[in-house]
Amino acid sequence: MSQIVNINSTFELTNATKSLQGRGSVGRVAYVLPIPLWNISTKAVADFSTHFQFQINWTNQTTSEYHDKGGSGFVFFMASPDSGYYVPYTQCGRWFGLFNEQSNGDKSNQLVAVEFDTHKSAWDPDSNHVGIDVNSVISVDIVSLDQKLNDGKIWDARINYHGQENMLNVFVSCRLCNGRGPSMLSHKIKLTEYLPENIVVGFSAAAFESSEVHRLISWNFTSVIATSTTSLSKKRKIASKLITIVVSVCCLVTIISVISFVIHFYRRRKRLTSEEEESDVDMVLDHVPRKFSYAELSTGTNNFSEKEKLGQGGFGDVYKGVLMKSDEVVAVKRISAGSKQGKREYVAEITTITRLRHRNLGQLLGWCHEKSQLLLVYEYMPNGSLDNFLFEKRKGDLNWTCRYRIASDIASALLYLHELWDECVVHRDVKSSNVMLDSEFNAKLVTLDWHACFGAVALEIACGRRTLDLRLEKQKMRLVDWVWDLYGQGRLFDAADSGLNGEFNRAEMEMLMVMVIGLWCSHPDPSTRPRIRQVLQLLNFEIPMPNLPNTLPKAAYSPIEGGFFNGMSDFPLTHANSQEMAVLSSSALTDMPSTSSSSTAMSKSSMS
Repeated sequence: MSQIVNINSTFELTNATKSLQGRGSVGRVAYVLPIPLWNISTKAVADFSTHFQFQINWTNQTTSEYHDKGGSGFVFFMASPDSGYYVPYTQCGRWFGLFNEQSNGDKSNQLVAVEFDTHKSAWDPDSNHVGIDVNSVISVDIVSLDQKLNDGKIWDARINYHGQENMLNVFVSCRLCNGRGPSMLSHKIKLTEYLPENIVVGFSAAAFESSEVHRLISWNFTSVIATSTTSLSKKRKIASKLITIVVSVCCLVTIISVISFVIHFYRRRKRLTSEEEESDVDMVLDHVPRKFSYAELSTGTNNFSEKEKLGQGGFGDVYKGVLMKSDEVVAVKRISAGSKQGKREYVAEITTITRLRHRNLGQLLGWCHEKSQLLLVYEYMPNGSLDNFLFEKRKGDLNWTCRYRIASDIASALLYLHELWDECVVHRDVKSSNVMLDSEFNAKLVTLDWHACFGAVALEIACGRRTLDLRLEKQKMRLVDWVWDLYGQGRLFDAADSGLNGEFNRAEMEMLMVMVIGLWCSHPDPSTRPRIRQVLQLLNFEIPMPNLPNTLPKAAYSPIEGGFFNGMSDFPLTHANSQEMAVLSSSALTDMPSTSSSSTAMSKSSMS
């Protein structure tokens, strides 16, 4: 079950006119319906995420008693319906419109809040901080900010809670500030001990004899909690039936597999001629979604005309074609006669790719094996490859929102390949020319790789230049060295693509260049690099950022154990599966390596 709140209108929580007239002002915005936080029957706890933008203005104070009666910022709160809809009588802004002297610290409040405080009270460390409050305005955890909250700038805040880990994370950043970047506050708290099953969420602020005005510009709140009404006994019956079915199916599959293996082994020993080998290819690929005829593909590509040629890859040429029956535009890869990719590699490529199903992986539509010709048919990508928009003729056409989404798309595809699919598929040729863009600029991965190459692509997206440019001065030739040097000097944003004209989210830019891929994933020590799941969580601001050294560490090499994949998050190598994973478009495969780009498939059961 999920709850979603979306607000794109500006709300003014406090009224400066009333405050200056000495009448005080208290304001509150809350979602009208209670939201489930946890389930007393299943013990399931919700995961929620909220993202909002706010502005605080303070232009004047009209009393010397501001310590007691001034505005003190505002809070995002979670409370029981009784507390969430009730505004207590309060005399000054320091209570945020949630408490007063009598109720402050009372456990019956059932209220947890994240405060954005602009005034130093007796219990505060300073007048500019973010804190976590539990039934009281005295925070249980605090992080100080290096920029003023109430100077009129627009601030961006993200708050996430993970129910299983009981971890509350707060990210705060300023759009136009030149400080150290986003501030992070993480606090372990079991909300079920302080809040009821159903809660009210919203914002609250108070001001008295002060012109501090609090504006909520936008707000998004999403909550997900697993629900179940099945009784324990019914669950056990279902589980018992499932076990019986699974065991039966496994036994049946085992018997069929043994019989199939014996038959397959017997047939393999009898295949002695090339004609029998070609028949073997057709038999193995018989389950693949679609087999095209040679005549259909030859007609669609105008007999593989040079005018329809899109590029040349490592194992053959790529042509643009139109299927006669459906008028669908496709890309046809024609394996060259002298290619090192033989029939076995051809079969392995098709059987591997057709089993992959992800929105950010290009789709293999079908194949053809006639007249000793090996052909693969892929979906066509009208916008070509990512490098055209970063370095070539269309440089500057991608705005920051689109770039950040592309980075997330690539990370999502790699997570599927490395952890979510039945086997882990790894390819060592990830680069911007192998990231294709569809008509809506969604990224689709052409080749599959681990983080080091992915880190280089992320830096290219953020900086708008290639990872190695020999035309530049020595200290700028290698992109990783240059960005890491700027990071150590505190000048990270100097590396941002000038074509963006400064129009980017500073928190997202720092996350992409420094912590996610740009530097962390390019770390010389493979054991220090993150897992791809951590990469995606960082891109979504779901986990705190690690600290990196100010200078690029020196690589330390040691004897490799278990093959050259040592250091890749402890993935043991099991077997090679496919030679080249590709999605074709108007510029696809033009940058494919001329030698075999080996791809590796690893059983998920071997991943510790």
